Amino acid sequence: MRIFQSALMSLTLIAISGGAFAQEKLPSTRAAVDPSIEFPKIDRATRPAGAFVPPRNVVMITNGMTKGQLYTLLDVPHFSEGLFGVKRWNYIFNFYTGQNDEYRVCQYQVHFDRKYRVSGTWWRDKACLALVEQLVAERAPVVQEVKVVQAQESLAVKSYEFNFDSNSININSEGNSVISSAISEANSGNYERVIVTGFTDTEGSADYNDALGARRAAAVVSELSRGIDNPKLVMNIFSRSGRDLVIPTADEVKEKRNRRVRIELR
Repeated sequence: MRIFQSALMSLTLIAISGGAFAQEKLPSTRAAVDPSIEFPKIDRATRPAGAFVPPRNVVMITNGMTKGQLYTLLDVPHFSEGLFGVKRWNYIFNFYTGQNDEYRVCQYQVHFDRKYRVSGTWWRDKACLALVEQLVAERAPVVQEVKVVQAQESLAVKSYEFNFDSNSININSEGNSVISSAISEANSGNYERVIVTGFTDTEGSADYNDALGARRAAAVVSELSRGIDNPKLVMNIFSRSGRDLVIPTADEVKEKRNRRVRIELR
């Protein structure tokens, strides 16, 4: 699914491989291991099977992030900890080890300060910390010099959208049909990334809508993950609450056409 457009480029070009990851600077504050940190038992989780997330998303978490930003990168927590007045969130992540279909189950915990911003992140064991750092390092950018390049590569994008009810993350029958089409296309095409973006209308506060948009995107990613066969296909979640409106409105206006999720295959 690649299109090549002619574009003569002279002098020296610095070519960077590694996809979108190569363009992003990782934060200086990273998760650690501390034996004094208590983790809940996995069998108490609302999602005991955990979730497969890109290691890059986890290492992008840094102190000062809001809960809405965590939603965007990690989805909702996997234990019944609530959203308001909660100072800790716990997750169960699955990471492929590189040995066929083998994966490691890892527990991850986020602490919040009095303003409910991230104040620290922790892994339950050192093996998980080492595995994630290894997986991230394997996707580090490789830089090489190229004297002359005469073709610039661009990707053909396949896009899907569907709408949500007010204040809801439930996927309706239309959404299930759209997701099925996206899964079929993802499995049959030569794609590298799936970008899922959640949108809201203008009703509600910006912080609430940021989280709502991310939750809608996360719900769709969860369904896509069940059907897409390629475990190396990178999935990214974004929230564009109250922005990029299909139908421009004033604040505090309900408009179903603005409450949507977009799935892009690249």
